[in-house]
Amino acid sequence: MALGRVTLGIGTIGAFKSTGMAAHAAFYWGWTLMSLALSLYSASSSALSEITLEPVASGFRDPTFVTHAGDGSGRLFVTERSGKVRIVDPGGRVLSPPFLDLSSDRLNRVHHPGSTGENGLFAIAFHPDYEENGRFFVHYSIRDGTRTGNGIIAEYLVSEDPDVASTEEKILLEIEQPAPNHNGGTIAFNPVDPCTTCLYIGLGDGGGYADPFRNAQNKDRLLGKILRIDVDSGEPYGIPPDNPFVGKAGRDEIFCWGLRNPWRFSFDPLDGSLFVGDVGEFSREEIDIARAGDNLGWSRREGNTCFNGALGCQIDDLTLPIAEYGHSDGNCAVVGGYVYRGSRYPALAGQYFFADYCSGRIWTIERGADGAWSEPRLRYEPEGARLLSSFGTDEEGDLLVAQFGSNNGKIYRIVGPPLLESMDLNADGRIDEIDLFELARQYGGADPSEGFVSADLSGDGKTGANEVMAFVMDRKAGASE
Repeated sequence: MALGRVTLGIGTIGAFKSTGMAAHAAFYWGWTLMSLALSLYSASSSALSEITLEPVASGFRDPTFVTHAGDGSGRLFVTERSGKVRIVDPGGRVLSPPFLDLSSDRLNRVHHPGSTGENGLFAIAFHPDYEENGRFFVHYSIRDGTRTGNGIIAEYLVSEDPDVASTEEKILLEIEQPAPNHNGGTIAFNPVDPCTTCLYIGLGDGGGYADPFRNAQNKDRLLGKILRIDVDSGEPYGIPPDNPFVGKAGRDEIFCWGLRNPWRFSFDPLDGSLFVGDVGEFSREEIDIARAGDNLGWSRREGNTCFNGALGCQIDDLTLPIAEYGHSDGNCAVVGGYVYRGSRYPALAGQYFFADYCSGRIWTIERGADGAWSEPRLRYEPEGARLLSSFGTDEEGDLLVAQFGSNNGKIYRIVGPPLLESMDLNADGRIDEIDLFELARQYGGADPSEGFVSADLSGDGKTGANEVMAFVMDRKAGASE
């Protein structure tokens, strides 16, 4: 039986119904199972969580982002690079016409150079009170004479038809872009931020090789930063008074700096931690956790290595990556993802997912009990390269993945092992003492003939699926306290 099918939680042992030698056996086997569960649940184990990708919808043209509106409708909203926002209904049907069409097919506002460059429609973010006010925001490259290629953060409203937006636009911010690449892309609200209407905006360093415009380490410029603005105050936006450079040297909009191309960032809905996938230059792709005022190092450093010695490679004033990986075996650019906080797959809880655009591989990292982050562990290896452009989430907290394709881009849902299913080691459709015994036999180094006294919590002489579930979940809860 494959080790990869096993996923167990951690927690307290619970009561064993045994006396004499049986009690000794129960103690021994209980601790054997504890050790096994610890090793399997740890992010350092390759057995942690095999995942698959389940098709949700297809037929998109280069989808760049997928998310939900938080309005209880169950709909998904998919941005296409050319400038369209498409709706996927709860049944997986892609609605027509688009929710919003900024492409050349209609409003012709988005600069989309085809297969070259990195311009287009990058992302959409819905106001926390969207269900009441109908406000949402987009980030795109504008098509308009000498302004063409500049980044636009704009506000729109839904129309009377909940599946179609109004075409009236309010531009909040225009960012001059000196080159057609390194645009950043993500815009998002932090669900744990006391400023619930503060919009975070990811911007690249302006493009070119090795930050030629020296934007990332210049706090007087917005490029190479993540910004934080209040969309409910000021005109066209307000500056949150607790932004780190208010009243100090540097632009008031800046939240953190020293970034090359933060194509995708996200917030952990549990504690609001800001995870950033910053695309590297030559050799290193990195994941950062950024706090207010942090300098993430580019272009002094690329990942954990010195990049430009002339700018200084000291690290005392920098926030270093929590994970990185190299350009090998087809890897080229990191796609930042999300921490899984859904309820469908308990085995995935607390894991941060990220991918590589070129290879289509998906990894996870997880914070250990000592606060250290695990090394990236490969969780998904595609059969052939997949151009994975973005992660997203649905209203249930499940993770979604967008796959680039000029005529048939796809949206997938990440599927992990349900806890009970992953413990049915002999695949007989039941979770019982046989499965617990098999765990100990395979991975505890025990002789099957010794027998196994299982966690019969009800004392009825049998150990059923509910008892196994309670046993494992109690242990998992105990370990997280």
